[in-house]
Amino acid sequence: MRKSKAKSKFHTRHALALMLGKDRGTIERAAPSVTPGAIVKGRPLYRRETIEAALEAARQKRAGWSALKDARTEQEVRRLKNYNDRKESQFVLRSVVDEALAKTIAEIEPILERRFCVEWPAMIHGLDLTGIRVKSMAMVDTIRADLRSMVKHWNF
Repeated sequence: MRKSKAKSKFHTRHALALMLGKDRGTIERAAPSVTPGAIVKGRPLYRRETIEAALEAARQKRAGWSALKDARTEQEVRRLKNYNDRKESQFVLRSVVDEALAKTIAEIEPILERRFCVEWPAMIHGLDLTGIRVKSMAMVDTIRADLRSMVKHWNF
């Protein structure tokens, strides 16, 4: 028995669920947004392409909602975190951080200038590459110690 041409183009919701590998409920939820391509014996029949388009539109709508929900959740978490930090006095004002940074930079600039413009050339004068590396590591260690001594500016 040969299928009619109308039957090969249009399918029931159940047949589409089997063809697309989707749950019948998923197809049922997508179908109301699509007008049937034909009605045979009181049953609505749909084109595969129209149901696939409706499913894709529903998926994109869910994805958009999910992204919006994630953004709102992230914003709410940030707001609560800021509120709790202020409440517990753990919130540091930007002006305080800027001031500490300015003090640190003001203190480190003359140290770096002295080390690299005055001490460094005298330390490496006449040394081979290995000697320069050894002196470089010693210089890095002293600069690191100088930086660690500036922690006093960062105790809030």
